[in-house]
Amino acid sequence: MNRMNNSYAVVWFSFFIFMLWGCESSERGTRYADYPMYSINVDSAKLSTESVTYNQISMLLPRYWDDVVSMEDLNTEMVKFAAIHETYLSPSENIYGDELKNAFVIISEVISESYLNELLNNTENLLNPDGDLSNLRKESYQLKSFLIHHYLLQTPRWVNMKILIEKGLENPVQIDFIMPSYVYVDESEILQSSIGSLSKIQ
Repeated sequence: MNRMNNSYAVVWFSFFIFMLWGCESSERGTRYADYPMYSINVDSAKLSTESVTYNQISMLLPRYWDDVVSMEDLNTEMVKFAAIHETYLSPSENIYGDELKNAFVIISEVISESYLNELLNNTENLLNPDGDLSNLRKESYQLKSFLIHHYLLQTPRWVNMKILIEKGLENPVQIDFIMPSYVYVDESEILQSSIGSLSKIQ
């Protein structure tokens, strides 16, 4: 559990850097690691107090997860896509706050080297098993001792944003943000507007 809590130290970049990344044209060539770090607060009270180990991954799940999905049915795909199908997780278990209804984050600790290799080789397919990866964006970079892989996949219904921290922690950690597309678009527009205002001031 302590190792899982330590992974929050790396969540700093996550949400708004992904937003910036989604807003910026890839032709600019600016690495989003060069942007200032923004933070997102995760309400740990809405996460389970104990991690669950399943299929070679140690997961910190939303509270009451086992009330909606039996452990027999649980697999990594269900964890990643629970928000998409809207049947495995109650909207009340959103851990962002009221402004991001139906969006949530799952922090997973990868405790098997073989599964880490599978993740690195098949992350794109895990993000969307339907096979449509036309809107997938990905980037890897080194930040001090951390080797980080970012993935962003946007579909008409939902947005899946993944951070896979391969090196720098005791075990690799993956952080999955899942939210409805309209939430992502709304937040992106707000962020773009703020960036534009700052540019005019400068």
